[in-house]
Amino acid sequence: MYGSAILIVASTGLVWMLRKPIAEQALDAWCAERDLACDARFTRVGFGGATLTGVRIASGADVPAEAEEIVARLSWPELFTPRIDGISITGLEMRGTLDPSGLKFYGLERLAAPSGGGGAAAPPIDIRDARIYLQTPFGPAAATLNVSGSIPDNATASLAVDPARLALGEAQMVLG
Repeated sequence: MYGSAILIVASTGLVWMLRKPIAEQALDAWCAERDLACDARFTRVGFGGATLTGVRIASGADVPAEAEEIVARLSWPELFTPRIDGISITGLEMRGTLDPSGLKFYGLERLAAPSGGGGAAAPPIDIRDARIYLQTPFGPAAATLNVSGSIPDNATASLAVDPARLALGEAQMVLG
């Protein structure tokens, strides 16, 4: 009787102590399913959420995204049923291409790919002063992005394009 209780308490304590390495392995596996390599340090993992720092997402030799910090807030509306209540991202840098085939971020789009289950509404997101760097046929372009709210239903976004002189042959465009 006591042996079972001690085993349960010890197992729970061990899982709690190993929660950060377990979370890092889960992140690695989730990204690998999408043919991406993710590197991040979980600085906080608990019942109220998680904080990741030094986030870096790579697709082969390309690094489409890096962030200083990502904070996910959790609540527990029912026992064993966590819900993400919000995500805040600081120090985000995204790199991609814009050409006649569209806007692409070196495979970062695969992060939005479903992996079974799903159907839940997207949590509110807060992104401040993210930098976006794009390679275009006309030359490099950059912008600052701010997003707040639930995408796509109830979000506010602003995009400020940096001044640039873009050219292709005789065609020229001046931004800003």
